[in-house]
Amino acid sequence: MPQVLNDALVKPEIEVARRRLDIFLLVDCSSSMEGLPMGSANQGVRESLTELKDEASQHPQVDCRLRCIKFANTADWHIGPEAVDVEQVSWTDLVANGCTSTGKAVQKLADAVRDGEMPRRGLPPVMVLVSDGANTDGTSYDNAIDALDKEPWGSRAIRLSIGIGSHYDRAQLEKFTNHPEVGVLEAKNAVDLVNYIKYATVTATITASRNSTVPGKMTNNVALPMPPLPVNNVSSLQVF
Repeated sequence: MPQVLNDALVKPEIEVARRRLDIFLLVDCSSSMEGLPMGSANQGVRESLTELKDEASQHPQVDCRLRCIKFANTADWHIGPEAVDVEQVSWTDLVANGCTSTGKAVQKLADAVRDGEMPRRGLPPVMVLVSDGANTDGTSYDNAIDALDKEPWGSRAIRLSIGIGSHYDRAQLEKFTNHPEVGVLEAKNAVDLVNYIKYATVTATITASRNSTVPGKMTNNVALPMPPLPVNNVSSLQVF
């Protein structure tokens, strides 16, 4: 009589092939961010992480990693330089103090996405720049944008920028973003800032995870849904 094997013993385990998706946050911590803007930025990131962790648990095929660069007088890693699994990230609030070294922050980002620093078969990275002022690094900002554009992962990334208040440099933030249909996300109040950080991280991450372009391709062709409308009819709205 032939031996009957238990199904559990003969069924092969199916391993899910995971593709890595890197998220980079560049957050302005200059003195002008002190108070409500900085607090709202921290809140926005915390809420985004909650939603990102939920998305990650529902999509085991995506290995979602986070890094964060804070910039003021200089640019430093707040989370990094090694990418951290979003499910393991614990956010420490940023504190405002100093100038606006956006150029140094973008250059650090460009250095981080050189071919040797990124996965060979990754998904399009998501890069979000948040600032309420003007770059104080002079022409090095333009040089850093050029360096980022020349990196395959830099040009192929989903790059979005959020301008806070009314004193940010729109032209500079437009140089960072590569989605003119979205443009610079203008956060005039705390509610908008939280909503835009969540859109720029969670929505962009979901979109990138569904993209099927060839890794390393120089042209970005990821179509993003339109961002949420600004909130301007809330009573006692906290305006920056």
